[in-house]
Amino acid sequence: MNDEELAHEKIQYLTQFLSIEPCFNICFSFHGIRTCFKTSDTQFIDKLKSYIPQEWIITPTEIQFNIFHFGLDKWSSAKDFESESSSLVYKKDEFSIQRDFVAYTKEKTVYTCFEAEINDGFHNFFRWFLSPKILRFQKAMIHSSAILSHNKSDVYLFFGPSGAGKTTISELAHPRKILSDDMNILILKEDGLYCSPGGVGGLYKPQVAINQEFKVKKVFWLIQDDNFKICDISKKAQFIYLLATLANLPLGQVSQHLESEILETSQNLLSHTEIQELFFPKDNSIWKKLDPL
Repeated sequence: MNDEELAHEKIQYLTQFLSIEPCFNICFSFHGIRTCFKTSDTQFIDKLKSYIPQEWIITPTEIQFNIFHFGLDKWSSAKDFESESSSLVYKKDEFSIQRDFVAYTKEKTVYTCFEAEINDGFHNFFRWFLSPKILRFQKAMIHSSAILSHNKSDVYLFFGPSGAGKTTISELAHPRKILSDDMNILILKEDGLYCSPGGVGGLYKPQVAINQEFKVKKVFWLIQDDNFKICDISKKAQFIYLLATLANLPLGQVSQHLESEILETSQNLLSHTEIQELFFPKDNSIWKKLDPL
């Protein structure tokens, strides 16, 4: 079965649930987006209660969005739900399809199917769901590695394409704590930029609570090299690097309104920090230079 045929199968699978409202629910504010998450799986609710910070739990009267979730227990065992060649999200009418989830959006309600676990399906769904919505709060979900300084007062942020070394630089950071080596939230406040774990995936699980925020100290674009070097770059290059780092927000493939939000938020974020290029060797000498113990 090719990708298009599998996407059609996923749409057909989700369609059977579009007139059903699941009976188990938990209401929470995920990075400021107030959601009632309803599911057909009571055990999944228990897992969410353990994962979502208690401070994020809200009452049903406070919600902005409903998410109706259905598991994969009715998916034919003869077919592999995650067998697409690409993990990129693409749309077909009101349906959004990725390797490990499918979603249907109708106004303030989203119907979705993914495995009832806190794993890639959950993480990738919420990455897709949250990324455009948090921009209005001067927040951005960024594909990055975020490492807490040894004195636990601020955060080093590392950008770069897949393979640039974001996970490697996390592996070399011990004993410093890792917010995430994959997805983090960049937050603009009156006194500067802050960062918190995205809570939506990565090789490393967050080593701090996902609702904790830390001031950003330095932001680097990673380039692997034999020698350590930090280079200043133009504002234009910094802007391009930041846009490339935003998760699930590809310019040219979103609405004009959302594109304006992306550009405005990116400009605001860059007005409070600078991105430098960091050339680094793959050994722990990098941290002896950046954040000596």
